[in-house]
Parts: sequence; C-alpha cells; structure tokens
Amino acid sequence: MQTLRIALVAGIGLVLTVFALSRPCAAQGQRAGGHSSQATRRVAGRVLNSDGKAVAGAEVCLFARDASGQPETGRGTVNTGADGAYGFANLDVRAYVVAVLAPGFARAYRLVKLQDGDLTATDISLSRPGTLAVLVRTPDGKPVSGARVVSVEQQDANGSFFFESRRFEDSRFNLDVPASDQAGRVELPALPQHASLAFVVEHPDFVQAQLSGVIVKPQTKVDAVLRPGVKLTLRLEPSDQISPTAPPRLRLDRVPFGRPSTYIDFALAFDKEGVARLTVEPGNYSLLTLTHEDYLIVPRVTADAHHESFAIGPGTNDTYTFKMHRKVMAQGRVLEDPSGKPVADEVVVGEVLGTSAPDAAGKNALQWVYADSKRTDKNGTYSLQLATGLARVTCYKDNFTCDPQWIQVSIKAPGPASVRNIRLHPTPKVSGRVVGPDGRPASHTVVRFRGPQLRWENPTLTDAQGRFELQPSVMPTGEHGKRVYVHPVVAFHAYEPLGARTEVHLDRPESLTNITLKLESEPYERQLDEVAKEWRDWEAKGSTGGHTHSSIHAGLAPELDCRLWLNVPQGIGKLSDFRGRYVLLDFWTTWCHFCHQDYPSVRLAYELYKDHGLTVIGVHDNSVEPDAIRKYVESSSMAVPIAIDQADGRTLNAYLHECGVNSFPSYLLVGPDGTIVNADKMLPGPLLRSFKIEIIRAHVMGDPARARHP
Repeated sequence: MQTLRIALVAGIGLVLTVFALSRPCAAQGQRAGGHSSQATRRVAGRVLNSDGKAVAGAEVCLFARDASGQPETGRGTVNTGADGAYGFANLDVRAYVVAVLAPGFARAYRLVKLQDGDLTATDISLSRPGTLAVLVRTPDGKPVSGARVVSVEQQDANGSFFFESRRFEDSRFNLDVPASDQAGRVELPALPQHASLAFVVEHPDFVQAQLSGVIVKPQTKVDAVLRPGVKLTLRLEPSDQISPTAPPRLRLDRVPFGRPSTYIDFALAFDKEGVARLTVEPGNYSLLTLTHEDYLIVPRVTADAHHESFAIGPGTNDTYTFKMHRKVMAQGRVLEDPSGKPVADEVVVGEVLGTSAPDAAGKNALQWVYADSKRTDKNGTYSLQLATGLARVTCYKDNFTCDPQWIQVSIKAPGPASVRNIRLHPTPKVSGRVVGPDGRPASHTVVRFRGPQLRWENPTLTDAQGRFELQPSVMPTGEHGKRVYVHPVVAFHAYEPLGARTEVHLDRPESLTNITLKLESEPYERQLDEVAKEWRDWEAKGSTGGHTHSSIHAGLAPELDCRLWLNVPQGIGKLSDFRGRYVLLDFWTTWCHFCHQDYPSVRLAYELYKDHGLTVIGVHDNSVEPDAIRKYVESSSMAVPIAIDQADGRTLNAYLHECGVNSFPSYLLVGPDGTIVNADKMLPGPLLRSFKIEIIRAHVMGDPARARHP
C-alpha cells in the first residue's frame, strides 16, 4: 500500500516511507525504572491524557523493525503505574513503535528513533476516541460496495503514524477496516479525537481515492468519490513461480506525484495465469516496477532521458509483461589503486541486463536494471543479490572513480558468483588562482563547475591569495554511460560585479593545475543568464515535484509554526520575525544523506551574505525527537537558525500543500516583505539547490527585479 507521508532521503524526488508492523508483543519487557546498566539503547517516558495528567494502568507495547528491514517484531509489554511511567532497555535496533492501550482512550502510537547510549524520553498523549464513517460513492452519487480503506496516516500530538490493515499480529493494534456495505458505508475503528487523517480508499473497478486533512470528531462523516479509469494489465512470467503468500509488490508513480494511482509498495495479487489487473487514472507516469524478495523482475519501466513521463491510457501503455529472474548472490571486494587498501563503508551498486518495455514504435531495447546495493565491510568486501545473466557492479565513493566504471560478470545459478576486484582511483583535481581586473589576487571569489553533469557539485571560495581547488565527487557520464571530460568552470566575486569563465579537460591532468581566471566587469545577473541556457524542460516550465507555475503562485510564505527553535535569540520564533531580510528556507532532516552533501553550499551562502541581509533557516520535520536534532546541530556546529515542526506536522503540511515542498532537501527564498521570490517546486528558473549562491547574490547585491526573472 502507500502512505502520503513525506520523507525525503535522496535527490530531488519524493521518497515515501511505509511502516510495516506485524508480530505481537511476545516477550515481557522491563517495567519503568528496571533498565539494565548494560543497555546500549533505552526508551522511556510517561503516558498522559490531553490535560497532561498521568494515566495509570495503560498497556504499553514496543515494536521494533529489524536491521534487515523485515516487519517489526514485539519487544515487550509493560503497564504504567500511578505516575504513568513506562520503560524498555537493552534495545538492539534504532527504530521503534510505542503502542498504547488504555480504557476510555483511543489507541495511541508513536515512532521513536534512538541513538547509541541515549535514554530517549518519549511521552505518549492519549485522547478520547472519535468515530469516522466514510461514504463511498461514484461521481453520480451511487454507493460503491466492496471498497476498502487500505491505508491511513494519522497526525496527532504524538506525531505522524502510518497504518496498513492487519499489519500487527496482535489484533488489538490492527487497523481492521471492513469493506463498504451495500450503502457504500465504511466504519473505521475508534481514532483519537482532533487527529488529522490522510487515507486511501480502493476498489478494483475504480481509481483509488485519496482524502487528506480529515479531522476526527466524536462523530465524523466524509465522502469518498471513486472515479472510472484505465484497466492496467500486468503479466508475470513464469506464472508457476508466483506465491500467493509472498506476492510481488508494485510501485507506480503518477505525475504529479501523490495523485490518485500513485502506488508505493503495493502487494499485487496475480491469478494462476500470472495476470494482475488494477484500475488507474489515465495520464502521465514516471515509474512502473515490480519487486520481490527472491526474484528480480524486469523490465523497470521509466520515463526516458528526453521526457518527464510516459502516458497510460486506453490502448496506450496499459499492458505490460514482466519476467522473473531468481536472485543469485555475488561477492567481491573494493580496493584503492595503486595501494590496494580496502575501501570500507562505501556503497556498491549492482545492475543486471534486462529488456525494456516496448517504445512508441513497438521496439524493445536492452536496459541495465538496478538490482541491489550494499556497503562494504572493513575488508572492502560486499555481497549483492543479482540475478542470472549478465550483470555489472560499481562503487560510489566521493572524489573517487572506478576504472573501468563498471565491472561486468556473468551470473549463473545457484551461485555465489565471484566478481573481480573493483579498483578506485581519485578523481582529478582542478587548481589555480583567480585575479582581479588589475591582476591582483582576488579573495572572496566563488569558483565552481558549471554544466549539466557537474552542476550539483559544491562550490569553493578563494583564499587571500586568490587560490582555489576543485575536485569532482564523481567522474561524470553522459548519454549511453560515456564519460564526459570537458566542463565549464566559472568564477564570480561575492561582493563585486565581476566574473570569469574557462573550460577544463578532466582527461588532461597536465592542464588542470596552475589555471588562472581573470575577473572582468559584468552584471551580477549574468551568472543567472548563463544558467538559463542549461535549463531542462521542467525547469523552464517550473514543473518539479508535480507542481507548476500555473498551479501554485508565489505569495506570502506560510508561517513557521514550530515547536522548537534553535540558534535564535530569546523571543524569536516566527518567520515574520525576520521581515526586512532575505530568508533561505532549507528543508532538511538529520537522516537525509543528500541534505548533508548539499549543506556546505548552504553554509557558504550564509557566511557570505549574513551581513548583507540574508538569514538561513533550517526547517526540520517531526520525524526525529527534538533533543536528537539539538545534539546533531551542536555536534555539526550548525550556526543557522533551526525550526523544528510541531508533532502534528502542521508546518510541513502547509508548505507541501501551498508550495509543493515534498522532498529533502528543498529550498525557498523569501524576500524582505515575506513573499516567495524563488522556489524549486513552484517557479520556473534555475534550481536553488544547484545555484543558491548565484540567486542569492543577484538578489542581495544586484537588481532584485532582474534576479526574479532572469
């Protein structure tokens, strides 16, 4: 099934998190105060009512997801005493669900993420129960029987929690929702009053309906309208290998993302002939794939390099045939060359050669399909689940490259297959100095790669002698996986209308040192004029994340209604407190790898322009406890203001619905009057993520009117 919860971990796109909960609380946990002195991770807290008073006699159950990603297992049950306290110790994984039952209250759930050696204080708030009835109808008002509420995301005082029906083996915690009756009515179990719900209603003959922002009251009634759509037929071969107890799982991404017919990790039922059918919304899609624990399933249907999406409609891409290939273990090592030193804790990716879905001309093409990824151990060793046939592997380590880029291997059952060593070489360094029009060294000058392949690389700043050094994190590739060696390099002074540019050849190491860039007079906005030549179609149209310039308009940025602010003076706690300054909103999380990769450019922008009218605010969602965020901010020496969302996620929800912020990292630039002047998900133009310094420089130092419309 799917969840509407945003949890971005990589790139620009949205990643959805599904919390699969199964197995009961089989073992008795320790009561509050009974923690072992040997515990490496602990969780404890109190169970309180909505008035903040202790609830005695509540049953608290702890569920944990294991390291392999299998469904959660019960880790213990305790009963609260007169003070409402509970506790669990000797915990061996990092992610847990605390579930609470108490007479007279709705069931409560809270997600907990732990750090080594920490005692995480996690209070649980209980609310009186409310009811929710869903009336399922067709557009002409006819009731629909047999429809099901298949997933619910609940936002309340305990944060966000996602349900799937019957995922707890302990039936007390299940969201057990019957199908709609002849009148089209579905009754949901008791839910906390004042909680905000987003849920999905499905029926095999209709496009699924998604409802959000439903507030639970003592008695709540809402309508769900199911609309007709396109019958999508999926055939899987060989059909005799399909197990009804372990069905393949579907991912189908609608454009815009999150519209009806977006399916994430959906268990798909195939008949004995290997055929499954579902009804989807006609329109554009970006991804269609089937996954299985024991088989690799090809093809992986995606939009190609020249288009954002592919269309599904009656008679258009509405039938697909997939093939199952049993997974086979492949093993190898990653070493640095020429030292032979093992490369530890780096990601190795494996792909297999499959066949693409037919294109518009009905032709198939060979296609490398992602199979698996794992990190190397201390000896540089890895094990991947590949599949029979031709496969290839590579390793990703910042500032290193594989030579050759991919190691190919023929995989045969039953395995394991042995892959020859992957050898990593440092990427070439580009160094030199920047001088001003008078030939003197130019400090405070930003130097960076430009061009479609390296536009994501962080820029650097010249020192007092005008010196700089750049090193690409990867050796870039273009179409058909060919290496691209020629790239633009630009320089621009942070505080003066000066710029320079040159071109480097990464395959000519003798030409990469002692480069001299001489600054010349140019408008601040010229850097943005040049960036505009590199726009892709979706940048020019302003369509990222499923939102377009015509559907969302720049206006006042939503208020930051957050529960905790860090790195701000006493009395500062709203976005409006920063009126009169430009504000770069950086939506990030502690667990987002790409947020950390991109943060050096955020820090550089802040350091360059904090004394010239710029503030940076890091906006964190409700997925991590505030104390853990505080410790991360302190340990990472983050100096910018940090705003942590309320437990019910109200701020991120506002920015999702009003500004299209559905991924981490995401950025908005707010003007001195509080209006949005640049936003990756709203307005056409260069991405703030890639060109935040150029955009901020043009606004702060140049002509704001031209900076808005390069």
